Amino acid sequence: MVNPTPLNILSTNDAKGHYFETRIQRLLTEYNISFTGNPLDPKAWKKNVAKGPDIKIPSLNLEIECKAVYSDVWLSSLYYHYMPRFTSNTKHKLVVTNDLTKFSSKHKETLRNAHIKLLNPIYLIQYILKLLFKSGEANTISSVNHIISNCNCITFSFKQFEYVLLLLFGLNFDWIKNDSMNHILEAN
Repeated sequence: MVNPTPLNILSTNDAKGHYFETRIQRLLTEYNISFTGNPLDPKAWKKNVAKGPDIKIPSLNLEIECKAVYSDVWLSSLYYHYMPRFTSNTKHKLVVTNDLTKFSSKHKETLRNAHIKLLNPIYLIQYILKLLFKSGEANTISSVNHIISNCNCITFSFKQFEYVLLLLFGLNFDWIKNDSMNHILEAN
């Protein structure tokens, strides 16, 4: 028997969800944020779907549910597929999504009333970094040194530059939606 490929194991919607969740895990890893998450292997991932939050950061009492959405979200799905994923005693409950425009003001209000924050991946990282610095878990100087020592000035990406400014001065670049300025910084 031939080993099944991820395409045979996952439906199209599952494949989209798996891709988005692994993308978020890679992003957290890139920023040296310690977490526990669902397995990356599609077969093992499939067994964990719909069982609690996708990602946990126990040191911050934080849980993340990853939701890749490609059409409008039904209000009932918040009650059946979003809110039940979180444990009741979790302090920080976050839903990270690829498209905030698929959520109406009623959806956002419903999540807010349940003490759940709705974020995109950029805001997710900023939110977690702020919590880490407030808790004293992240040492700003060692974090900056880690970033600078692991790259040279020629390939210093905009994301790394943004992270250093966020760590040192609390500056953020919410207005930038992509790495479009990356080529400008790398050229200098």
